[in-house]
Amino acid sequence: MPVVHVVLMAFEPLATPQEVKKIVQNMLALKDKCVHPKTQKPYVKLTKGGVNLTSDGFAEGYSHSFVMEFETGEDCAYYSDEDPVHLEFIDSTSGIVSKTLVVDFTPGVF
Repeated sequence: MPVVHVVLMAFEPLATPQEVKKIVQNMLALKDKCVHPKTQKPYVKLTKGGVNLTSDGFAEGYSHSFVMEFETGEDCAYYSDEDPVHLEFIDSTSGIVSKTLVVDFTPGVF
């Protein structure tokens, strides 16, 4: 069953617009850069994101949201825990991203 991976990001107050733009571009590029260890082909099925539009005060500082979709839970787990391209991306956010919130779910499973 497909798994949806949701990432919320908050940026450091001193992060420049150029730094934020680079993080956003690199996050979206993971769809094509991350390859499955067995097939050696990209395995992220969908990636999209945007700036928070909520004005109700519940965003808790998170300004950017991203949604990714994986074919299986195993693919999502590999991406989160082992994919070297993803882990390198995480390292590159140090000092620019102040906090992240990640939620994974299978649509319709409660």
